[in-house]
Amino acid sequence: MVEISKVKGPASYFPSIEKTYAQPIAYWMDILQAAGPLKHMELVNCLKTQHQMGHGHANALVAAFLAKKGSSSLASSGSSSLAETFASHAWRSCSTRVWPERLSR
Repeated sequence: MVEISKVKGPASYFPSIEKTYAQPIAYWMDILQAAGPLKHMELVNCLKTQHQMGHGHANALVAAFLAKKGSSSLASSGSSSLAETFASHAWRSCSTRVWPERLSR
């Protein structure tokens, strides 16, 4: 029997985000990219205020965005944008990542 691994971390929210807001994850990654160099909670608040997104969904998108943006695999992926990288929902390494707001404590 083939065992399918369950998506964990922020990526587990992606199907619900796409269903709730009727936009692909790539759309939200482009929004975050265009927002400029902001801190985690500033990006979360941007999604909440400007796009009426719930806190959990906004936090999941920002955590995934910042983790991927900070990883060295982005440069070597050959992808022309963060949107293309996230479009496949292939990012699954968040379950072992330290959340950005915990780094400042």
